[in-house]
Amino acid sequence: MSIDAGPEIPVEQRKISRRGFLKLLGAAAAGYGYAIYRYDDVLSGLFGNKYDRYAEQAKSYLKTEYGPDVLTGPPENDTIITGTNLNKYELRRGLGLVIEEVIKYPPNFFRENGVTAIRFLNNVKVRGKDYYGGFAGLEGTIGIAYAAQPFEINREYFRGVFHHELLHILDYKDGGYDQDNQQWRDLHNCGCQPYREIHGRDKEEGAAPSPTDWFLNTYGQKNPIEDRAEFGRFVMSSGLHRDLVQRIRDEKEGEKRRILGDKYKLTTEAYKKWSGGLMDGRYWENLMSGKVQTGYFPSRPKGE
Repeated sequence: MSIDAGPEIPVEQRKISRRGFLKLLGAAAAGYGYAIYRYDDVLSGLFGNKYDRYAEQAKSYLKTEYGPDVLTGPPENDTIITGTNLNKYELRRGLGLVIEEVIKYPPNFFRENGVTAIRFLNNVKVRGKDYYGGFAGLEGTIGIAYAAQPFEINREYFRGVFHHELLHILDYKDGGYDQDNQQWRDLHNCGCQPYREIHGRDKEEGAAPSPTDWFLNTYGQKNPIEDRAEFGRFVMSSGLHRDLVQRIRDEKEGEKRRILGDKYKLTTEAYKKWSGGLMDGRYWENLMSGKVQTGYFPSRPKGE
């Protein structure tokens, strides 16, 4: 199914240079003065209701500057995940949010780590059950399971979805899950089964007594894969990152502080490796203080 193109827009009115698009993003950054920008709102001032025109430029920007294609609709021949295309307004909103998060990564990050596409899907069902949030195609596709009402109510949730699903792909492509899974299990050094099922399906004996002890939330306690993805979600959000650092500093019990600190260190070191050294300690300081903006990486040589 294809998105209805709507009324034809004259070609000369559709064109905006790549430089112009980047300037517009930079103006948005300067205007808001912090790391999360509402590019979709700013760009709507330029494009008005011409959602196709915005989507065309946003897709081109993502492809040219970062590498991934933008896909819409369900994966071909997939019997597990089903859904429909986003309408033009929803696609504009989704693309705006994704651009806000993508700029936190170096331009070559996605290409060098095999992340090839970002897929938007509406009215999602997984094995026949309603679903929204995200999904990861381990071949390299970040999936955004869009839902209009939750998206408008809690955009921060969908921001986190992007980073969570991206980390699943990075994790899988970096040698698979097994070695990291064992490493993260061993961090707890508790003689117990630290991970357990959630949603009331606690089937494993010896599970950790409280999910708040060694984990960010109950979802991260499900297994090492989700634990790592939740740490990825937290460190890529300036506010959550600050809260996490403060929580580790304030933790009075040494073993809990060590476990959380080790998970934090492993996560940030992984991003440093995946980014060729660009996402280093200075980067995290800048992210937390709102200095990672459009053009941050091209204007900052490695190590400075």
